[in-house]
Amino acid sequence: MSDLNQLDRLRTDAGLHNVDFSRAALVAESNGHGYIIKFDPPVVPLGPLAETILDRTVHARSAQGAEAVLLDGLIKLHRAERQRVRLGTVCGWSSDQIARTPLSETELATYRARTSHAGEVARLQAQLAEALEQQADREKCARGAAVLSERYGLAAAHAPTETPSAAISGRPSKAKRASRQEVNHEQH
Repeated sequence: MSDLNQLDRLRTDAGLHNVDFSRAALVAESNGHGYIIKFDPPVVPLGPLAETILDRTVHARSAQGAEAVLLDGLIKLHRAERQRVRLGTVCGWSSDQIARTPLSETELATYRARTSHAGEVARLQAQLAEALEQQADREKCARGAAVLSERYGLAAAHAPTETPSAAISGRPSKAKRASRQEVNHEQH
């Protein structure tokens, strides 16, 4: 249970941070022995800032404790979202202004455009790294085959190709037997 001074401080901080109370729900438990506080998911992925956020669902035993959890959780949620969107892009603002000023739709749209581009770049970099790794493997195999061929005079092996009839029927095709002459061993 939090004391009244802490609760008053949280109420003041919630006002200073322009907290949107619709982002959480406070419900009394059906058995009358406490409260459940459910927080909305963040409007942007928080990354490492997610550690500062409470669980999405929290239980409290008293009304005073539930109010403290609600206010503290909403302040943390709003601060983390605002810092995530604004850090590195907003110039001339103090850390209080960054954390306390509500996010606009324009800021959210700009952030999402910036992060979607960054996500696309990261995806393409991963694909490039994979392709380079596969190319390095192929070159390593080719160098190994060349060394063996030079050392032992081996010819490169060719993979057999399937006949179209085998691919169509699903059964391997039978090779035609070459006619051979019968040899009578008794006649020499």
